[in-house]
Amino acid sequence: MIRLRPTSALVASAVAVFAATPLWAAESAEKKAGLPQLDMAYYPGQLFWLAVSFIVLYLLMLKVALPAVQRVQTGRQQTIARELATARAAHDEAKAVMAHVEQALLESRTKARTIVDAIQLDVTTAAAERMEQQQHELTRRLHDAEVRIVTARVAAIKDIQTMAGDLSTTIVERVSGLKSAVAMREGRA
Repeated sequence: MIRLRPTSALVASAVAVFAATPLWAAESAEKKAGLPQLDMAYYPGQLFWLAVSFIVLYLLMLKVALPAVQRVQTGRQQTIARELATARAAHDEAKAVMAHVEQALLESRTKARTIVDAIQLDVTTAAAERMEQQQHELTRRLHDAEVRIVTARVAAIKDIQTMAGDLSTTIVERVSGLKSAVAMREGRA
């Protein structure tokens, strides 16, 4: 496509319109009736103003409207790029914070597990020590009870033997009427 400067395009279209004017004017003078838009006498002026309007609108679009649209599009692209960069940075920061939180949570769980294990070990050790102390106490009490039982048994047997001896002496004395030698020795006369 050949690109003409706006001024040379304007000049070329004006020359074309005015060159054709005498031909159209002769034809339109014969026909006065009808629509003026279709009258050939008006064609050169209509074509001239069409060319002028087109060139003016083209220049306005080229110099004013299109640069404004381009600025708006560039501004929007920059805003979108800036917001995307901000969103990426926020996303990366959120990922870093989440990784830090997960690491802290993992460390906290590990620390809590260590503390729970230590407490459980302390409780188990304390319970074992208490059970051992209670076992020793029960063993000591059982031994003391057995000693008391043996002592009471020996004392009971001794008392039974003494009573049996006294009873037999009393029986012998009553049956025979004599005092036994044991009773004399003990001084029960």
